[in-house]
Amino acid sequence: MTSIEWSSTFMKIALTRPTNVAKILYDGCAGLGSFPFLGRKGKLPGTRELVFSKLPYIVVYEVQGEVVNLIRIYHAAQDRQ
Repeated sequence: MTSIEWSSTFMKIALTRPTNVAKILYDGCAGLGSFPFLGRKGKLPGTRELVFSKLPYIVVYEVQGEVVNLIRIYHAAQDRQ
């Protein structure tokens, strides 16, 4: 199983958003441990994106060997430039 490194951004969302939102994000990202290539190919080289269809969030991550690095969590309406 691949390990996941939680970013400070995720921890901030988990602490400031309603519990159900944090749980959905946590559970979805935790699934990357078993299925690291679940997300679509990312906009930046070497990245992937996990889209949460029930939430307006996109998690950008990279897979390096047996480690999934969560790079950033974006709100879908956020300018990503």
